Amino acid sequence: MSANWSFTKTFVAGAVLLASELNTLQSDVTNNFTPAGMDDASANATAMKVTADPGEVGTESLATSLEGEIQRIRNIIKEIIGGAQWYVSPALSLGIISTFKTNLENSRLGSMNRSQFTYNGGSTAYTVKSKGASYFVKDKYAHWVTELTTNAIGTPGADDWYYLYLDYSAITSGTAITATELIWSNTEPTWDDTYMGWYNGDDRCIFAAITNGGPTNIDEFFHSGDLVYFADYILEVDGVDIDTAWTDVTLTMPVFTTKANVTFRTTYVDNVADLRWRTNGQTGTTGHYAGRGEIGATRSTTNEDVITDSSNIIEIRHSASNGNTASVFLEGWHLPIGM
Repeated sequence: MSANWSFTKTFVAGAVLLASELNTLQSDVTNNFTPAGMDDASANATAMKVTADPGEVGTESLATSLEGEIQRIRNIIKEIIGGAQWYVSPALSLGIISTFKTNLENSRLGSMNRSQFTYNGGSTAYTVKSKGASYFVKDKYAHWVTELTTNAIGTPGADDWYYLYLDYSAITSGTAITATELIWSNTEPTWDDTYMGWYNGDDRCIFAAITNGGPTNIDEFFHSGDLVYFADYILEVDGVDIDTAWTDVTLTMPVFTTKANVTFRTTYVDNVADLRWRTNGQTGTTGHYAGRGEIGATRSTTNEDVITDSSNIIEIRHSASNGNTASVFLEGWHLPIGM
């Protein structure tokens, strides 16, 4: 197409060329050498759709005209919006995407997509498997797609909690991590208000496992959603004569959780009485029903989700002083929100 302006003088053979005419011609060129005066690169819809791939760093495709530059810019716009044509309105604006990114960074969400953890015993003692997941670790985005097997816990102690961390220093934000970035430590995490998660220094805690008494392995467990069930219960209280005074029971749980699944058993000996539990330190004195020992029903068993205090302690008592006994079996524990 022609430009959006034309010369004011049409020259013919043999005509006298005046200085004023040359000056006007020069002014026309200078005054119209602007974006509005330039020709376009869209003679029709077909021409408007033409793009050119500028290549990548090291394999650049250099433009040889302004039209070529425009076609390369069109190509980049088309790649950014992911549309069929470079001028199609995108589903999300860059402003919305930027706001979403800022909100995510400011919120420091713990787990965008929690991993599924699997017991990995036998010849692979002291490791667990971790399915694909995504987390924020302070200002870094950590993710993986394929199932990873952690490195083994080094020199584990018996009956000790070990915490699984994402190693901040080893993470490249946005790059899929490997098992190397999953590290074990028996150092307990603490809550970080700034980054809204459980941290040991810069490293974010995402799971925990306890070793057995040997130690020969991690205790077998099963994980689904936020619930982690032990393969075999842990006996916390074994047939103890509990009367009407609230009695502390410390549950074997990771430091970061206060929710557990517990089976209570009360055994009738010589008097009818209810067994009750409550969160340690609460002001309410009634508590929650956990079973009833009475004549004709030697044992009463209930299963409950309980809330402990920050030291993983609940309290139990009977409604009457007698010889009735209580047992407490820890079945499992819950991962907190954001982990």
